[in-house]
Amino acid sequence: MVRGFASYGDFRPFAGYAATVEHSVYVDPAAQGKGIGRALLEALVAHAQGAGLHVMVGAIEAGNAASVALHRKAGFEEAGCCARSAASSTAGSTCCS
Repeated sequence: MVRGFASYGDFRPFAGYAATVEHSVYVDPAAQGKGIGRALLEALVAHAQGAGLHVMVGAIEAGNAASVALHRKAGFEEAGCCARSAASSTAGSTCCS
């Protein structure tokens, strides 16, 4: 059974962003709090670094405190907020990079 997955892809289709990717980490709610998200994020960062990538951007729904905390613990910093950009929230998303 899949408990979570992580991926990254191009951030923008311009040469200036060639070393920048946007990433996602998803963990089954029943499996959260067991270190799966941390392990996935660590593996994803290591893979990206091995591929010569330098910046990873994660658009996190502002109300997802667990994901924001996970990223902060991994060394990500909040870089901005896209107001009312998430369909499920009027709060917008927090963009970490």
